[in-house]
Amino acid sequence: MDDAQRMKRHARKFESLRNRKVVLTKYANCTADMGKKELRRHICHVCAWVAILPQCIAAAQVGASNVSPVRVLRHMLKCRGRAPMTPRLRTALQQVTVKINNVLTAAEVAHKADWI
Repeated sequence: MDDAQRMKRHARKFESLRNRKVVLTKYANCTADMGKKELRRHICHVCAWVAILPQCIAAAQVGASNVSPVRVLRHMLKCRGRAPMTPRLRTALQQVTVKINNVLTAAEVAHKADWI
């Protein structure tokens, strides 16, 4: 399975979840406990959610802590620090960059600050 197919699969899985808050909270909270390799893999999952899913899902804030895929990705990238990128992570982040550029050029964007 190539990277594009893998990302689409992760996006579909997230989109079909009934309770996204549970998964988002799990991803947001587990970054301190995981190793760099596992963190890079999880970042790729969140990149798929942000890059492929519609902006209304990628930026949708859920729960009392207002977590969203975009916010979780930002948090995870901060935790990653300057660790080396794998080719898969680089590809995923390139797709996120395209999505961010598209979102920020739109006239009206919900939660615009989260995308910057």
